[in-house]
Amino acid sequence: MSTTFYVFKASAPNARLWFDRAMPVVASQIPMEIFEAGPVEKITAFGSPSPNALRQIFVTPQAGPFKSTALVVAQSGPWIVKVRATSATLDRAGLAKRIDRHLAAIQIAPPAFAAALEAPARCIDARRFGSGKPLSDSLEEAAASATVVHARLHTTAEDLCLADAPNTHFTLLGIIDQPSSWLLLMGDAGKAIGSEAIGTARADTRQLVYVSTPAATRGAAVFDARPSLESATAAAAPLLRDPAAGLFAISTSSSNLLVKAD
Repeated sequence: MSTTFYVFKASAPNARLWFDRAMPVVASQIPMEIFEAGPVEKITAFGSPSPNALRQIFVTPQAGPFKSTALVVAQSGPWIVKVRATSATLDRAGLAKRIDRHLAAIQIAPPAFAAALEAPARCIDARRFGSGKPLSDSLEEAAASATVVHARLHTTAEDLCLADAPNTHFTLLGIIDQPSSWLLLMGDAGKAIGSEAIGTARADTRQLVYVSTPAATRGAAVFDARPSLESATAAAAPLLRDPAAGLFAISTSSSNLLVKAD
């Protein structure tokens, strides 16, 4: 039996989004053609009174190193817990029980439980990108937007909508009521690059480009207008490689997570 836990405060805390982000990784790691995929189930975790997690279990009758494998993404407020479990002997029901035991060993204090098990609605078409250029003297403007961006990223996904991503490797989210702002989810563990309108949503407004990770929100650059996706990601890329870089950094607290011994 092998079980891996990933616990993080995600950019856009939405269990469905991160479940969908993680599934291609699962498909790349196991021979999907020999597995029977069970349904995506809504289950409870951490003592929640209502479903706050998504689980899918795969089983195979063929001889091999493992008989079953599963992906679970659970949410309690801003916290996302991703579980990968694989067994050489357990069937679907047995693996489900084992996962329930694992989830029962995690507590969120104080309990938040609220979870989004459906993806955000589609965005109304809007022009999100442009040809803006980075400004060299922009620290004051970056700081003015920093706390607003950080607070929204790690507390709610209610003001987000699904936009058309450049390819299947990313999930692109728009900000409702801010047609020039967006958030690009990368990987399957909470990281994102975003662009936020500063002060107003006019087409010519300045934009803060930032990086969001489970550890912190960091400012990358201020652009004189809406940047292209390519320009924004180029400005943000150094912050993904060097966590100490950036115009500012707001740390994400991890003080309310408790893991009990199983």
